[in-house]
Amino acid sequence: MADTAQNGRAAEKYVDYLLTAAGLHSMNVNAVEQNTPNIDIIAWAADGTEYRISVKSGAYRHMAQAAHSEGFAKAGGRAFNTKPGPRATHVALVANGGPGDIRVAFLPVAEAEALVKTRIETWKTTRKRDGALRKDFPVYLVFEGLKACHSSELIPERYHGVAALLRDPTTAADCADAPA
Repeated sequence: MADTAQNGRAAEKYVDYLLTAAGLHSMNVNAVEQNTPNIDIIAWAADGTEYRISVKSGAYRHMAQAAHSEGFAKAGGRAFNTKPGPRATHVALVANGGPGDIRVAFLPVAEAEALVKTRIETWKTTRKRDGALRKDFPVYLVFEGLKACHSSELIPERYHGVAALLRDPTTAADCADAPA
């Protein structure tokens, strides 16, 4: 199994590939500046629509790590667009189960934030096996239809695949003035 950094780079490359295959022009901005704040990929449609995408991945076939509870709390209850700089319009969640078993969902940042917040609220009140409450934990979002989970923890099927990104009207202008 690849380490976290390798899995993240592979996820970015795969999302870049999907966008290009769908007819968008795309660029992995981390190839220009390592670990660019808030965004990993910028893509443009033929009509000029710009998509700024933060890629989050996990080495599991049914879920992707979207955030970490401690970082969410430190960022004032936000998982995305927490650093100064350009703001992401979308989050690409990549579940990498291995060759031929990769899933991608494209969510507007606001939708991804809501799912992360719900997941954290659920898990911070779920006791561990020893009875203690959870304090600091990774936040995974599960792809709908792949694992039985509480519905509030699932990435809805309407966001699965690059077509979801192309259907979504969220643009860079929608998040340009969002607070850091």
